[in-house]
Amino acid sequence: MLHDIDACEKSDLRTGVYLVIFHVNRVPPHIGMFACGRYYSLTATESQVGVNIDSIWRTITSKEIETLFVQINSSPSKEVLDSIYSSYKNASAHQFTCLRPIKDFFHIHHGMSMDNVQFIFNLIPALRSASLIEKTYHLNLKFPSYENFFELLQYDMVDVYQRIEELQNESIHV
Repeated sequence: MLHDIDACEKSDLRTGVYLVIFHVNRVPPHIGMFACGRYYSLTATESQVGVNIDSIWRTITSKEIETLFVQINSSPSKEVLDSIYSSYKNASAHQFTCLRPIKDFFHIHHGMSMDNVQFIFNLIPALRSASLIEKTYHLNLKFPSYENFFELLQYDMVDVYQRIEELQNESIHV
Protein backbone atom coordinates (compact mmCIF):
# COMPACT_ATOMS: atom_id res chain seq x y z
CA MET A 1 0.00 0.00 0.00
CA LEU A 2 1.34 3.41 -0.97
CA HIS A 3 -0.01 6.45 0.91
CA ASP A 4 0.01 10.24 0.56
CA ILE A 5 0.42 10.17 -3.20
CA ASP A 6 0.78 13.56 -4.84
CA ALA A 7 0.32 14.53 -8.48
CA CYS A 8 3.61 14.50 -10.36
CA GLU A 9 5.13 17.27 -12.44
CA LYS A 10 7.96 16.53 -14.86
CA SER A 11 10.19 18.92 -12.91
CA ASP A 12 9.84 16.63 -9.84
CA LEU A 13 11.75 13.94 -11.74
CA ARG A 14 14.75 15.94 -12.94
CA THR A 15 16.75 15.14 -9.82
CA GLY A 16 16.69 12.23 -7.42
CA VAL A 17 15.97 8.55 -7.84
CA TYR A 18 12.52 7.12 -8.56
CA LEU A 19 11.08 3.70 -9.12
CA VAL A 20 8.63 4.10 -11.98
CA ILE A 21 5.67 1.72 -11.99
CA PHE A 22 3.84 1.86 -15.33
CA HIS A 23 0.33 0.50 -15.91
CA VAL A 24 -0.23 0.15 -12.16
CA ASN A 25 -3.77 -1.14 -12.73
CA ARG A 26 -2.60 -4.00 -14.98
CA VAL A 27 -1.16 -7.40 -14.16
CA PRO A 28 1.79 -7.26 -14.22
CA PRO A 29 2.92 -3.62 -14.25
CA HIS A 30 6.22 -2.58 -15.84
CA ILE A 31 8.95 -1.20 -13.60
CA GLY A 32 11.85 1.09 -14.44
CA MET A 33 13.93 3.79 -12.78
CA PHE A 34 14.52 7.50 -13.18
CA ALA A 35 17.89 8.57 -11.83
CA CYS A 36 20.40 11.27 -12.57
CA GLY A 37 17.81 12.81 -14.90
CA ARG A 38 17.77 9.64 -17.04
CA TYR A 39 15.51 6.60 -17.51
CA TYR A 40 16.56 2.97 -17.05
CA SER A 41 14.47 -0.07 -17.94
CA LEU A 42 14.75 -3.70 -18.94
CA THR A 43 12.02 -4.48 -21.46
CA ALA A 44 11.08 -7.64 -23.34
CA THR A 45 13.05 -6.39 -26.34
CA GLU A 46 15.89 -4.23 -24.99
CA SER A 47 17.76 -2.68 -22.13
CA GLN A 48 17.13 1.05 -22.02
CA VAL A 49 20.19 2.73 -20.54
CA GLY A 50 20.17 6.44 -19.68
CA VAL A 51 17.28 7.50 -21.92
CA ASN A 52 16.24 11.15 -21.74
CA ILE A 53 13.22 11.41 -19.42
CA ASP A 54 11.45 13.85 -21.78
CA SER A 55 10.59 11.07 -24.25
CA ILE A 56 9.34 8.79 -21.45
CA TRP A 57 7.26 11.63 -19.99
CA ARG A 58 5.71 12.32 -23.42
CA THR A 59 4.75 8.64 -23.75
CA ILE A 60 3.19 8.53 -20.28
CA THR A 61 1.19 11.70 -20.86
CA SER A 62 0.13 11.08 -24.47
CA LYS A 63 -0.98 7.50 -23.81
CA GLU A 64 -2.37 8.41 -20.37
CA ILE A 65 -0.47 5.55 -18.75
CA GLU A 66 -1.38 5.15 -15.09
CA THR A 67 2.00 5.56 -13.41
CA LEU A 68 3.43 5.77 -9.91
CA PHE A 69 6.80 7.34 -9.09
CA VAL A 70 8.31 6.21 -5.78
CA GLN A 71 11.04 8.62 -4.72
CA ILE A 72 14.01 6.78 -3.22
CA ASN A 73 16.53 8.19 -0.73
CA SER A 74 19.60 7.36 -2.80
CA SER A 75 22.31 9.09 -4.76
CA PRO A 76 23.78 6.65 -7.28
CA SER A 77 26.17 7.61 -10.00
CA LYS A 78 25.12 7.41 -13.62
CA GLU A 79 28.03 5.00 -14.12
CA VAL A 80 26.63 2.52 -11.57
CA LEU A 81 23.23 2.45 -13.26
CA ASP A 82 24.73 2.38 -16.76
CA SER A 83 26.85 -0.61 -15.73
CA ILE A 84 23.95 -2.53 -14.16
CA TYR A 85 21.53 -2.00 -17.04
CA SER A 86 24.18 -2.51 -19.72
CA SER A 87 24.85 -5.98 -18.35
CA TYR A 88 21.42 -7.13 -19.62
CA LYS A 89 20.26 -7.45 -23.22
CA ASN A 90 16.50 -7.69 -22.48
CA ALA A 91 13.99 -9.28 -20.14
CA SER A 92 13.51 -12.98 -20.75
CA ALA A 93 10.85 -15.35 -19.44
CA HIS A 94 12.25 -17.72 -16.81
CA GLN A 95 15.48 -15.70 -16.65
CA PHE A 96 15.34 -11.90 -16.18
CA THR A 97 12.39 -9.60 -15.51
CA CYS A 98 12.26 -5.81 -15.43
CA LEU A 99 12.77 -6.06 -11.66
CA ARG A 100 16.15 -7.83 -11.92
CA PRO A 101 18.40 -4.79 -12.53
CA ILE A 102 16.48 -2.85 -9.87
CA LYS A 103 17.18 -5.62 -7.38
CA ASP A 104 20.84 -5.51 -8.48
CA PHE A 105 20.89 -1.77 -7.85
CA PHE A 106 19.55 -2.06 -4.29
CA HIS A 107 21.84 -4.97 -3.54
CA ILE A 108 24.98 -3.32 -4.95
CA HIS A 109 24.35 0.31 -4.01
CA HIS A 110 22.53 -0.17 -0.69
CA GLY A 111 23.74 -3.61 0.43
CA MET A 112 20.16 -4.89 0.69
CA SER A 113 19.33 -8.58 0.51
CA MET A 114 16.96 -9.16 -2.36
CA ASP A 115 16.46 -12.89 -1.69
CA ASN A 116 12.79 -12.49 -0.78
CA VAL A 117 11.96 -9.90 -3.44
CA GLN A 118 10.29 -11.32 -6.53
CA PHE A 119 7.75 -8.59 -7.28
CA ILE A 120 7.27 -4.86 -6.83
CA PHE A 121 4.81 -5.55 -4.02
CA ASN A 122 7.71 -7.32 -2.17
CA LEU A 123 10.20 -4.56 -2.95
CA ILE A 124 8.14 -1.64 -1.60
CA PRO A 125 7.93 -3.03 1.98
CA ALA A 126 11.67 -3.87 1.89
CA LEU A 127 12.46 -0.29 0.85
CA ARG A 128 10.11 1.07 3.51
CA SER A 129 11.84 -1.10 6.18
CA ALA A 130 15.19 0.29 5.06
CA SER A 131 13.78 3.86 5.26
CA LEU A 132 14.53 4.44 1.58
CA ILE A 133 11.10 5.68 0.44
CA GLU A 134 10.79 9.47 0.58
CA LYS A 135 7.60 10.29 -1.32
CA THR A 136 5.20 8.84 -3.89
CA TYR A 137 3.79 10.67 -6.90
CA HIS A 138 1.31 9.67 -9.59
CA LEU A 139 0.37 10.56 -13.11
CA ASN A 140 -2.97 9.67 -14.72
CA LEU A 141 -4.44 7.95 -11.65
CA LYS A 142 -7.93 8.90 -10.55
CA PHE A 143 -8.48 8.97 -6.79
CA PRO A 144 -11.75 9.64 -4.98
CA SER A 145 -11.52 13.09 -3.38
CA TYR A 146 -11.14 11.58 0.10
CA GLU A 147 -8.38 9.10 -0.76
CA ASN A 148 -4.84 9.34 -2.07
CA PHE A 149 -3.49 5.85 -1.59
CA PHE A 150 -2.90 2.94 -3.91
CA GLU A 151 -2.67 -0.78 -3.23
CA LEU A 152 -0.41 -2.60 -5.65
CA LEU A 153 -2.07 -5.50 -7.44
CA GLN A 154 -0.90 -9.02 -6.66
CA TYR A 155 0.28 -11.36 -9.42
CA ASP A 156 2.65 -14.29 -9.84
CA MET A 157 5.63 -15.24 -12.02
CA VAL A 158 3.36 -16.99 -14.54
CA ASP A 159 1.74 -13.59 -15.21
CA VAL A 160 5.15 -11.96 -15.62
CA TYR A 161 6.57 -14.65 -17.93
CA GLN A 162 3.41 -14.68 -20.06
CA ARG A 163 3.60 -10.92 -20.50
CA ILE A 164 7.28 -11.02 -21.48
CA GLU A 165 6.55 -13.74 -24.05
CA GLU A 166 3.54 -11.81 -25.43
CA LEU A 167 5.65 -8.68 -25.90
CA GLN A 168 8.48 -10.62 -27.53
CA ASN A 169 6.04 -12.31 -29.91
CA GLU A 170 4.46 -8.93 -30.78
CA SER A 171 7.87 -7.49 -31.65
CA ILE A 172 8.65 -10.47 -33.92
CA HIS A 173 5.40 -10.06 -35.86
CA VAL A 174 5.62 -6.31 -36.35
